[in-house]
Amino acid sequence: MKFDVISPRKRTAALLASGLVLVAAAACGNETPATEDGGLYKMKITVSTYPTNVPAVPFIVAIKKGYFAEHGIEVTDVAGSSGGGTTVRNVLTGDLPFGGVAPAAAVQAYLAGAPIKIVGGLQQGVAEVAVATKNPAITNIEDLRGKKVGYSNPGSATQGILGLTFEAAGMVPGKDVEMVATGGLTEAATALNAGAVDAAVSLLPAHASHPDFKVVWWSDQYVKAFQQTVVITSPEMIKTKPDIVRGFLAALDQAVQFIRSSPEETAKLWAAEGKMPEAVALETLKRTNAIQEHSIGLQADHMQAVDKVMHSIELVGPQVKIPWKEIIDQQFIPEGASRITGPFLEAS
Repeated sequence: MKFDVISPRKRTAALLASGLVLVAAAACGNETPATEDGGLYKMKITVSTYPTNVPAVPFIVAIKKGYFAEHGIEVTDVAGSSGGGTTVRNVLTGDLPFGGVAPAAAVQAYLAGAPIKIVGGLQQGVAEVAVATKNPAITNIEDLRGKKVGYSNPGSATQGILGLTFEAAGMVPGKDVEMVATGGLTEAATALNAGAVDAAVSLLPAHASHPDFKVVWWSDQYVKAFQQTVVITSPEMIKTKPDIVRGFLAALDQAVQFIRSSPEETAKLWAAEGKMPEAVALETLKRTNAIQEHSIGLQADHMQAVDKVMHSIELVGPQVKIPWKEIIDQQFIPEGASRITGPFLEAS
């Protein structure tokens, strides 16, 4: 699928018009999303597809288990979104100090002039991502040549995963198969039911609520490395509240360790918050834990995959060199979590 390659000047103008280039710093005051009160730094945050999908789990655990409170933070509200640029807009237009977003969406906003820094990872891997259909004649990826496949939003992890999957299968998006933005994962299911697309991205645990959808493939059959989501904040937050940034990531890292060591209890917490059967939550966690998908660290090969697909599906122009060294700040990643080393950042 070919996307318009917008010049930096036009991108900035468009984002200004939509309110995207607002500072995402936390401010003190009774009506702002982040305040200091009683020793705890209170804040609202935004996370893609919260609370029903996998990116939400570390946040749910960190809140319910008191990990944020241990680091002087109280999360008073979590705003969900349909993914992609919608999550970044929540951060920027809502003055929210942190967000869990797809890295491609963060890059697009940064290139348009938005004050954003990637300070940690959230998901690396695609264990819970499937492509499903209702058409019994579609049994494998080759059957989708010449057909339409739905994903959530431009800049979303699902768009990137689809692009890498088709490339791995020797198919060219926009030529051999059409990738269609549906506006969200729920909308992708609606489009599939309506026959507007021939197949669509379907994520566990939401996939379990569509028993008539048949999995054509799981994405980890084709994509072995991919950074699905990252944690973003603003340069102002880093400058004025470095201990909060460090504590925020430390709390999430504690949650990740709990998810890996206690999947049954994690499933209970997630099921209650996401209003789903515990068995479905546990099935999803078994898939993601098998590859340690939740991680607050960053790895070069996962980010290189993001860079590759952003160019191949033209989320950035072919000559655009993504300035990862400017966008990524690893100083707050907890000890023991992975950090990008080697030439990846230096070459950007």
